[in-house]
Amino acid sequence: MNRLIKDLENHDRNLNKEELYLVRKLQDELTQLIKDLDDLKKTLKELESINLYEILKTDLPRDKELEVLKRVFDEYGEITKRMVSIAKHLIDLKIRIDSELI
Repeated sequence: MNRLIKDLENHDRNLNKEELYLVRKLQDELTQLIKDLDDLKKTLKELESINLYEILKTDLPRDKELEVLKRVFDEYGEITKRMVSIAKHLIDLKIRIDSELI
């Protein structure tokens, strides 16, 4: 991603104002996507630290165990949705870059 941002910056020298605006906008979007990916990475690390087997070995009531497990799997589902959204956004950006800058 950082390489793509640098490539966009290199195009700055030969662009008119409209194209320069587009490049800056694309850079902002890419920067936001990088931040989103970093957030996802942190969340995944937190989820990986949860030992589901240990939860099941506790003396928690069964409904509490199920509640914890449901929250963990819901979080994984949410992460998957966010990853798909980021991937779609990256594909859209790539198409826009290819069609508008090249």
